[in-house]
Amino acid sequence: MLVLDGAAPEPVPRQMRSVIASIHRGIIAGFQGWFEPDLPRSVADRLIAIHSRRARHLLALACMRAANQGQRNPALAGSEAARHLMGHGRPELRRPGFLA
Repeated sequence: MLVLDGAAPEPVPRQMRSVIASIHRGIIAGFQGWFEPDLPRSVADRLIAIHSRRARHLLALACMRAANQGQRNPALAGSEAARHLMGHGRPELRRPGFLA
């Protein structure tokens, strides 16, 4: 039996395109044909650089937002939650007792 220390390794960048495509297929399956089957390349390119768990949350959020607005393709721009998940505009954390 193979025992791994910690979590499985994160996919390498060349594998991330297929990982993102798989995540997209799983998410849009719940929308019963509302979305186009292929993720726009611009969206996929932005998600490749992100950890796969964060990319899944961001893509789910983008799909919910797009469906709510009647769009057939998810977009990552324009959402405060999306910017937070991407790491932009995150407030700096200050912890008492630690020097900055």
